Amino acid sequence: MNKFKLLTTAFLLLFTFSIPVQAETIPKPEISGETAITIDADSKDIIYAKNIDKRMYPASTTKLITSILLAENRDKNYMFTYTSNAKSQEQTSLGLPIGDKISADDAMKAILLFSANDIAYLAGEDIGGGNIKSFADLMNKKVSDLNLQNTHFVTPNGLQNIDHYSSAYDMSIIAMQLYKYPWIMDTMLNSNATVKTSNGLSFTFDNRNKLIGKDGCIGGKTGFTSDAGRCLVTLYKRDNRNIIGVIMKCGNNINDDTIFNDMTKIINWSYSTEKSTLFIKNSSLKTVDASYSIGSYEKEQKTTNIQLMLHDDITKYDNGLNYDISYKINDIDPYKLDKNTSIGTVTLTEKSTSHTYNLYPDVSKDKFVEESKALDKQFLIKWITIGASSLLGLIVIITVIILIKKKLKKHE
Repeated sequence: MNKFKLLTTAFLLLFTFSIPVQAETIPKPEISGETAITIDADSKDIIYAKNIDKRMYPASTTKLITSILLAENRDKNYMFTYTSNAKSQEQTSLGLPIGDKISADDAMKAILLFSANDIAYLAGEDIGGGNIKSFADLMNKKVSDLNLQNTHFVTPNGLQNIDHYSSAYDMSIIAMQLYKYPWIMDTMLNSNATVKTSNGLSFTFDNRNKLIGKDGCIGGKTGFTSDAGRCLVTLYKRDNRNIIGVIMKCGNNINDDTIFNDMTKIINWSYSTEKSTLFIKNSSLKTVDASYSIGSYEKEQKTTNIQLMLHDDITKYDNGLNYDISYKINDIDPYKLDKNTSIGTVTLTEKSTSHTYNLYPDVSKDKFVEESKALDKQFLIKWITIGASSLLGLIVIITVIILIKKKLKKHE
């Protein structure tokens, strides 16, 4: 190999290894659902977002909050008596004889797995003291407690009503409450169930959530009306990390699996994507002014600029949502500063979720102590100089007086 080829090869190798390698960005999946969200159930961080605050018809995903109120107000052995009002509910139902009884545990299975509209209505009617409006009030009280801004419920089963609506974000917050109820979580995990009535009727059905038990799906609820389209709420757990997914008003295909395919896309993407760094650690995030005085003998007032530094990265999922940055800065005494002691915080807020980071000064008290010592030193030097000058002047005066006296004696 001649010298030219050797130099060319070395240059190419040097150039190749000097190129920084960036982490591969995984494209955000496109789905047919009109609104959708994924949210980390542990950190409350929103990962995937599409029209998450748009008001939509939730259809049978409504039954999630019905199941919560059922778990709060009845035990598993409580017996519901089937009513004519329950029997009048449209679409999916068990259609029991009026007066037959079903346990609350079997009712929970029928509501969450089979999505029985009549059983959801039956539970709501019973818990509401025979008044479905009273049950709706309980539903909306829960909505208020959770501070949901785009949700209002009218029915316990989600059948079409213009005043019955929610949003992908609100449904994810409702789904987050499910972890508090082992009864609900255990029920949703079943792929099928058999329920029996007091009259001996038996019903066996599959979980309508086709994702249950696959790739970490541990729960969820389907929903459909012609106005709501296909809706789906899911709960996933992989590697001890919990993610909730919601899709509303999804289209459909001949195999009735579009919404399940879309959910799989956004869940897989959510588990694989990483947060982006908004502000890197050891960088200055804000500058503040602090007043202080220097000098022990001759004081001087001064103002200094202090850089507020991060010791951690501030990160956020690239979900397209707006966020706010707010600061809380303590009263600053420059003579107490330490680079490793926080003097304030910065908070990143997105929707109802906040993350707070400590802020640290870029200087320590030593800078101001040394500055004060320097002024004291100047003060002492000045007065020593003045004192020395005064002493020299006194010596000169005394010497002149002595000389004058000596001269006067000579003339005596």
